[in-house]
Amino acid sequence: MNEELIKIQDLKAKDVMSNNYEKITISTSIADALKKFRNKAEVCFVFEKDKYRGVITERSIIRSRFDPKHHNVSNIVINTPIVDIDENAINIAMAMLQSKMRFLPVAKNNKIIGQISNDLFLKKLKHTFVANEELGTIMTKNIISVDEKTPISTVMNLMRENNISRVLIKDDKMEICAIAAMHDIITKIIYPSDRISRGQIVDEKLHSLSTPIFEIATAPIITLKSNDKIKQAIDIFLNESISSIVIENQQNNKIIGLATISDVFEYIAKLKNKNQSLKYVLSLSNINQNEIDKKFIETKILKINKKYRNYLDNDAVIFIHAQFKNKQNHIKMHLNSKKDVIIATDSDFDFKICFSNAIRKLDELIEKNKEK
Repeated sequence: MNEELIKIQDLKAKDVMSNNYEKITISTSIADALKKFRNKAEVCFVFEKDKYRGVITERSIIRSRFDPKHHNVSNIVINTPIVDIDENAINIAMAMLQSKMRFLPVAKNNKIIGQISNDLFLKKLKHTFVANEELGTIMTKNIISVDEKTPISTVMNLMRENNISRVLIKDDKMEICAIAAMHDIITKIIYPSDRISRGQIVDEKLHSLSTPIFEIATAPIITLKSNDKIKQAIDIFLNESISSIVIENQQNNKIIGLATISDVFEYIAKLKNKNQSLKYVLSLSNINQNEIDKKFIETKILKINKKYRNYLDNDAVIFIHAQFKNKQNHIKMHLNSKKDVIIATDSDFDFKICFSNAIRKLDELIEKNKEK
């Protein structure tokens, strides 16, 4: 029996969130914060006098250049957006991309009650129509490959010059054998070097920037076809604890791109403009349709859409009735959405002035209702 999928905009924060988090104060030492993660907490939210200050993760502590015993979390806390419990998945994806964080706090009535992680979000995405989208639609096509003996310093320069965070690695047979990410360089090269320079002991081998890139790369690579679905990639992301998959052409197995967790989120974020385009229906009475400047009308509607796209729901519609009577234009705008039913009217000899006044009144009423 096929699973019934839901629209991506119908997936809300309350459907995705977990209560696996800890609250700590801004004065908590980094060492004490680390103990929270040893007790299986996934993320810590930092507060100062009940005011949210940001996020601490185990990864941010490990990367920290501060002595855990002598510094508090104020030195490493990362400020992030707070997601409302009724926020939809499109806006959640945007928040994750903008913050570049794997965890975000969830709030109800301005009080934090949970957290959303990359993994939780991906698991729930499998139950949306997005999961059936082909990887060829979302993949990154700008890929660069380097020889396995290429120095790490050269790879870093290539990444900066081409604005990429991953490269594919070729072996002596010119076949792709591994993948290296900027994250690998940071965790295996930059931070270990920094810690040793300050006299700390690091068990792992110390690499230098002249080290061949293959030594810190991930091998073997995992591949999918361009016509495989996002849900197949999600399974691999979660089960293999990786963030990128090499994509091959389904016909000739040629490597044509990379699909990453960020690519999935970016695809979802781009749906915002498609799903939240404010619709309108225009009806005319005693007015010649050819005399109406539709571009003028659409420009005015677009401004309302941009201003309230995070407030109005996807099904919002403005019904506009324009009538010419008693030598005047009479316009009635009826905004119908799940949150509001708003009516704005105006009359004037000039159609554009009449329309502008009516849309301005509608704008003011939406703003007033929004503040309630």
